[in-house]
Amino acid sequence: MLAEITDDAADAIVRESLREILEDFESQLDNKQHGAFSYDPETNTKKLKKAIKAFRHVLDYYEGYP
Repeated sequence: MLAEITDDAADAIVRESLREILEDFESQLDNKQHGAFSYDPETNTKKLKKAIKAFRHVLDYYEGYP
């Protein structure tokens, strides 16, 4: 049996997933954790910042990021 979901429900799932990943990346950046993208601290920080910016941009599309 297949479950069907509405477009609004699918959007809500995507938004929540994006928020969770964004919060994790921000936490890693704030706590200076390394390894998300690279074990080199400078490279990892650079890539985390780029990913955070991209996730915020996508969330802006879906709802506007506060």
